[in-house]
This record gives sequence, structure tokens and C-alpha cells, in this order.
Amino acid sequence: MLNEGRSLPHFERLLYLKKLRTIGGLPAAQLAVVAEYLTERYFPRGSTLLKEGEPIRSIHFVVDGKVHLRRKGRDLGHAGPSAAVGGLGLLGRDEEGVHAIAETDTSTLELDSEATREILEDHFGVLHHVIRDTCAQLVHVASTTPLDVPGPAPARLPPTFSGRELDLVERIFFLRQTAPFSHSSIEALAELSRGLVEVRFEPGTSLWERGDPAGVVFLLLSGTVVCTPAAPLQPFRLGTGVPVGGVESVAELPRWYDAVTEGRVIALSVDVEALIDAFEDHFGLAMDYLAEISQWLLRIFESMKLNKPRGLQEFYGCDEDAVGKAVAEAGQA
Repeated sequence: MLNEGRSLPHFERLLYLKKLRTIGGLPAAQLAVVAEYLTERYFPRGSTLLKEGEPIRSIHFVVDGKVHLRRKGRDLGHAGPSAAVGGLGLLGRDEEGVHAIAETDTSTLELDSEATREILEDHFGVLHHVIRDTCAQLVHVASTTPLDVPGPAPARLPPTFSGRELDLVERIFFLRQTAPFSHSSIEALAELSRGLVEVRFEPGTSLWERGDPAGVVFLLLSGTVVCTPAAPLQPFRLGTGVPVGGVESVAELPRWYDAVTEGRVIALSVDVEALIDAFEDHFGLAMDYLAEISQWLLRIFESMKLNKPRGLQEFYGCDEDAVGKAVAEAGQA
């Protein structure tokens, strides 16, 4: 057990990091980079790791002990060993934070926001892995649990759009309206825009079926796509200004719903490899996308409508009984 009087050797740090969900699958060399940036912290029982109402400025990887989590008046459960307290909040640029108190004497390995940014900016392999895993978490929740949480707001079309093909400037305008890229540089969006191909589909066209390999993202300029996941999940519709198929493509997972056009559809398509290349060339673009996906997951958790307590446990590192109680209380609210 790590305490005030003992330092955790570098090799033990690596063994610990291998247990973590998001970064445990990194190659040893990249894990070693992360390990070098970690700071050992010890919190006596009752002390505060993070305060609600403040932006999250550190991720705490719990080595020993138990941390009680609370947000917006709701208990979220307990984070134990191998949990990453504050991870999604930091990546999602959450300004409201979470209240994290050491319920027992607790030791952590801390990664502050400056170190996190430096690692992700200097080591694209780590950044790509984190983006891919965060998208995979979102696909897991969306494909297994009935949700009532809105995704990113739809983009606005250029005012001159009338069904004709968009020029480069109009494509950049369109991308600038999408939630992930509203603050991205013109240079980054210009590179991404050049990789877009305009496509048109007749009514009733099957874009893909469940289980098909993903890899292409469609940004809808007009029309609607009906998405039908496996039962008992209900079909949903995606319309103008919304990306279709992006999250599972970035996650490198199969399609989790059938997608069929409803009426004529005009869209801009982009191969996910071109998107990842743009992420590698433009760090800000990648971080904006990661922040949007992380915020989306946070909104899902805040809704407290998950019908499987295990879902929250996986992402918060919480005790299952405590999360089950919190979900039940949320359903009665």
C-alpha cells in the first residue's frame, strides 16, 4: 500500500497502469511515458481530492483506498483501486467539477491537466488511443441501454445552400457549426474539408446493416436517416446537420444499427482515416473532438437513467451497490 512514507517504484507504476481501462492497452513504451508524469499523492480519510464547482485540473488514479463521489446533490458511488477520478471531466473541459472525498485513507497517482495536455500533444499514439476508447465507451452505452440524452447540436447549413454542391468555403462554414469543431482553426477545417466527398442517396437506400464494418462518416446536408438498433432499443432518426456513423468509426467497432435513408439524402462523406490524419496534424481539432465525446458521456451519466448500474460502475469506478442505489433514487425523482 502506498502511503506517506513509501514511494511506488517505476515498475510498479507500469503494472498498475496496465490495469486501467482507458490506457491499460497502450504499448509499454507509451505507458512508460505516462508513468513518468505521475505524482504520488496521499489523502487521509476525510480529505478532498476534487471540489465541485471548480474546473477539474487533475486526474487521480486510485491505487489504494476508497473515494466518495458526489455531483449536483447526487451520490455517484465510490471509486476504488484502478478508478480514474476526474478523467472524463478533465477531458470534457467540465467547469462544474465533482466532489471527491477520501472515504478511507487513500493513495493516488495524480496526472494534472498540464501534464495530460503535454502527453497527448507530444504522443499522438496516446491521444488516438484515448479518443478511440472514449468513443468505444459511448458506443457501448448507446448500443446496450435505452437513453434519453441529446447528442451534439446539429450544424447549421450555409444560408446559400439550395441542394447544389458546396464549395470549399461553404464546407468550412458547415464544419465550423458542428459542436466538436466550433473553435477549431480554419487551417484544420480546410484540411478536413478537402477530404469530404458529396454523396446523394435515393429514398430507402441502405447505408449499412448492424454488424457491418464501420469506417465512413456521413454529415447530413439534407434528408433523414432512420437508425434501427437491436431490440429492445427503439429506432431513432438523424437529420440535417448531424453526423451519422462517426462514433463507431472512430472507435473501430462494427455498426450497431441499421441505417436507411428516409426520402432523398444529400451528405458529405469522409473516411475515418482522413479524419484521424487531420487529428494528427491538428492537435486542437483532436482535443475539441475528444472534449465533445467526453461531454456527451457526462450528460448520459448525469441523466441517471441507465437501466444497468454496471454501466456507471465501469466509467466512474464506483461500487455497484452504491451506483444501483443512486440510479434507483434518480428514477424516483
